[in-house]
Amino acid sequence: MLDIDVFPSHDTAYDHHESYTALCISAATGCTLCQCIKDEQSRHLQLADDFDASFPPEDRQIKCFAFDRKENVRGICRIRIGQHVLLKKQPVDSNELHFLWVFFGLCVKEDDPLSDFKTVDGWLQTCLKDHPNCNQNPNSILPTRVINVGSTIPFLQATQGQRGAWVTLSHCWGTDAPLTTTTQTLRRHSQGIPLENLPPTFKDAIEITRRLGFQYIWIDSLCILQDSRSDWLAESSTMREVYRNAAFNISADASPSPSSGIFASANSRRSLNDAVIKLPFRSSKDHITGEVSFHRDVFPSQTKLPLQERAWVLQESTFSPRRIRYLASGIQWTCETIRSAYEEDPILERIIGHRTDPHSIFQMPRVQADDAEAQTRRNEILAWWYERLRDYLGRQITFLTDRLPAIAGVAKEVAERTGYHYRCGLWEEDFLSGLLWAAPGVGVDLSKGPSWSWAIVDCRKFVRAYIKDGISSAGILEEARAQVLDIQVQNPNDDPFGQVESGRIVLRGPWRSVVWGEKPMPFLETYGRRRDILERHRFMDIHRDQFTEPSQISLALDRRFDGEENENKDEVVPRDAIYLQINRFGDYDLKRRADVRGIHALVLQPTGKGESEFRRIGMAQIPEDEGMADDWPVRTVTII
Repeated sequence: MLDIDVFPSHDTAYDHHESYTALCISAATGCTLCQCIKDEQSRHLQLADDFDASFPPEDRQIKCFAFDRKENVRGICRIRIGQHVLLKKQPVDSNELHFLWVFFGLCVKEDDPLSDFKTVDGWLQTCLKDHPNCNQNPNSILPTRVINVGSTIPFLQATQGQRGAWVTLSHCWGTDAPLTTTTQTLRRHSQGIPLENLPPTFKDAIEITRRLGFQYIWIDSLCILQDSRSDWLAESSTMREVYRNAAFNISADASPSPSSGIFASANSRRSLNDAVIKLPFRSSKDHITGEVSFHRDVFPSQTKLPLQERAWVLQESTFSPRRIRYLASGIQWTCETIRSAYEEDPILERIIGHRTDPHSIFQMPRVQADDAEAQTRRNEILAWWYERLRDYLGRQITFLTDRLPAIAGVAKEVAERTGYHYRCGLWEEDFLSGLLWAAPGVGVDLSKGPSWSWAIVDCRKFVRAYIKDGISSAGILEEARAQVLDIQVQNPNDDPFGQVESGRIVLRGPWRSVVWGEKPMPFLETYGRRRDILERHRFMDIHRDQFTEPSQISLALDRRFDGEENENKDEVVPRDAIYLQINRFGDYDLKRRADVRGIHALVLQPTGKGESEFRRIGMAQIPEDEGMADDWPVRTVTII
């Protein structure tokens, strides 16, 4: 019997076995838990039964820890079993990790849903009562409309500024649109929405809301008029507040559509191999008894379940103070305190690597004008923004016109903390850097916004030019080559964070034609084939055939093409296009002990509507070989 009231905390452990040999003997004599630990370890690294025989006794000890838990946080989200002292003495970046380190998590108990609700309610009540760091909003102004589930038949309620507590639902719409509220169905839904008319995911969400003692739930498709542009614009602009001020969020991670259901999806995708062992447990304090199933998905938040592929969910998950996630492998609870307990585990971070938390923005203070470290703080916030942006643009969105509204709440948070001004997805104070996005060979939709904004990218891969993160290693900015003379953006309702009707910018900088007869033809990047000119300098000695030639420009065009070697580049790159230098970047080549530098440039094509009016068609990296980026003439251009 597992007594979770006396189970070890994040900082303590109990001794499970004196050595790995003892654990293997226990497994051989029929202990299912020990066999489970041994099997799980073998999936990652085969160890001899006596592999630790030569270790000091204190280093052989197998210990059991609870984590995602602190003294003021009752309940266990995950358990780890390992040779903890030995781990501290081992180089964790070695190719073979000669220690035992196994993780398990708490699963959904599919044949006893009432036990699940008791467990979740225990997590919720503990958070509401005992977590001073968690956002407490028990009586906020309700959203414009909510679903009232307090009566037998739920109904859509216009709140008219009244206060209360509500729950939100994050779900996938799927290929078929879910039940929606429109101007035609508004009155009917206000009178009642029979449960039999609701899809399974909505019914399950209502059951969760009721069982946890709440009267209101907010569901996007039912609480926003889907055929009213004005209502959609008004309500989409308040998403940050809707999720931030809710009591908690129900996250239907495993459900690909409203018809799939929350409970069925959370259980149907869990195979027998996922739930590797079950143990009875009890909690006298919380009056809970039941059975805990342990599974192998230790970090399910990293798994791309259907919901995490949805663009809108990024800001929903960022701002929700508490989340109950129904994953394919079980239930996961997160709140600020639980997240902090997990993130403050330095040993775990060394094992799985550093992960930037989307919620870390809330630990970054608002920048004050008299702050001596103001620019450093702003740069940290901008780095967080660009990480979120890469994640966001790797997600699916049904309508490209939603690109900006679906991340508007995140942008508002950045604006409030930095004091910066947002212009069609770019920050006015970091505008030249923001222009340097690339989505080579995958296409854009110019009808959805100005050509210079990433909001028109019609793909699921996004590259910002000079962030060192494995996506691009193009070095650090050294100096601006262009000037921003004017930025004009037209937004509906004058909301700078919402959709964009039109936009144009005026830049002044060095330029030249892409027709450059004496230089090699540009290297054309594609979706799966890209080149960084700095990588050429670092590795061309051993991978000479894989990198650009000396003085060869690397070119990423905002259009679809097959990118084959035999493609006629004269036809791909318009002959009337120009390069406009944006900035100079650099890095240090350790092998050659020399500086390596290049130029980021926009590739522009005339619109034919004026001598100086252009649209962006791509981005280029131009090496500084032989002074090829020097002494260009300067001109002023307008980019639409």
